[in-house]
Amino acid sequence: MGRKSADGKTIYYDTEGYYPITAIDFRLQEADSIEVYIRNRNHHSDDVYSMQIKEQIFNFNSRQNKPFNVSYAGRYWELETTSELPFSSIPDCYIIYGPLELVFLARGQGPWTLAYGNSNVSRLQGNNLTILPEDVLLPATIIEEGIYKHVPIRSDKKWSVWFLWGTLILATVVLSVLAFYIWRSINKKEAEE
Repeated sequence: MGRKSADGKTIYYDTEGYYPITAIDFRLQEADSIEVYIRNRNHHSDDVYSMQIKEQIFNFNSRQNKPFNVSYAGRYWELETTSELPFSSIPDCYIIYGPLELVFLARGQGPWTLAYGNSNVSRLQGNNLTILPEDVLLPATIIEEGIYKHVPIRSDKKWSVWFLWGTLILATVVLSVLAFYIWRSINKKEAEE
């Protein structure tokens, strides 16, 4: 749910977490059509809203606008009307995200630690990503046996180095031959004079 600004032209949303959002949808509660700017940002304070999209959201005969694809997903979202009329009601905000699959490869006896992010940054609080007392940790399971096979990395740079040296040597030979013919023609002209 969002909260309306004092003039009623802007709605602010907090998704209460950082998700791999692929699309966002705003649904009007009654039949209406509004042209809006859609913006977002990562942090609550001292951060400017970005990703300005100008779109039409509507609700006619139970038909709603399609979700809007996003490439950058922040936690805070802003919906601002382009007209002088304020929102009559607060549109519901729905986020569509694609959970990512993580595959952990480990050797030897566990337990293992997964380290992610910057070790110099302190632990974030209040972002709904910390483990709550009622949360249950998922145990790691082995789904198939992994076989490690060392394969040397094939580099195609050898051919490019040989090609570069070959080109340089050929250019040197061609320039030497041209210099020899120029020197020879100059000596021939001097001998004729």
